[in-house]
Amino acid sequence: MSPSLTEYYCASIAPGRVALLRVRRGWRPAIVGKSLAVGAAKPADFSWQAELGLLAGLLGEARRGLALCVTLSNHYLRYSLVPAHPWSMPVAGAQEMVRHCFREVYGEAADGWQICANPLPDHGDAVACAVDMALVEGLKAAAEKSGLRLASLQPYFMTGFNAARRSIGGAAACFAQVEPGRIVLGTMRDQSWVGLRAVAATPRWNEELAEHIGREILLAGWEDTRPAVFLYAPEAGLTPGELPGWEPSHILPRNMDGYSPQQDVPYAMALSGVR
Repeated sequence: MSPSLTEYYCASIAPGRVALLRVRRGWRPAIVGKSLAVGAAKPADFSWQAELGLLAGLLGEARRGLALCVTLSNHYLRYSLVPAHPWSMPVAGAQEMVRHCFREVYGEAADGWQICANPLPDHGDAVACAVDMALVEGLKAAAEKSGLRLASLQPYFMTGFNAARRSIGGAAACFAQVEPGRIVLGTMRDQSWVGLRAVAATPRWNEELAEHIGREILLAGWEDTRPAVFLYAPEAGLTPGELPGWEPSHILPRNMDGYSPQQDVPYAMALSGVR
């Protein structure tokens, strides 16, 4: 059977690090290849050109003809909650509505971004994210140059949330995703989004996250409510009891042959994109 039918690649791009996994399809997918490229991290800005070069280097050794799925670090994305559009609204109208929401916050810079929304079925506001269109085009070009096909481009926050979604019920909840230098925190109730915030993080992120959760509770008007906290932080190595004042439910990376949660931490983001 052709390798293009049995295997594909999952990559992740984050400040100063790019990971690439080769995945074997099947009823029990497995990781059959890993490669990592590390450069100088600059998480304070949205620059990505150096990381695109790292990815191109890894793809130069890839098997031609396979699909490529890319997960982007939250450092390269802007998130916003936008009103869910009626299903009857034309696609062009819905896209323009979402873009208008970003223009109100970021101005004309939003005109150079690719923007998409991820609504929950029949529930309130949608999570919208924006990425530099030049980065998207650069990824397509890098894949094509290596004989690959860019099959999907996913925001890290959404791959993490999808892993936690079945665990989050209808009660008040906070979902937090942590990667080096970045925290994204969403609040939910009745399976609808209430708030969404992305903030910088330091090595003391566990203490900072506890403070951010308290702040989001106040903004949501939950003074008398203690939400359940769901934490997706496979790269952080946080153990139970280390989030002051909270006992979060830890969302773990999927169990897969060829991947070790202890030894393969740099590949956790790429793993989140495995289908």
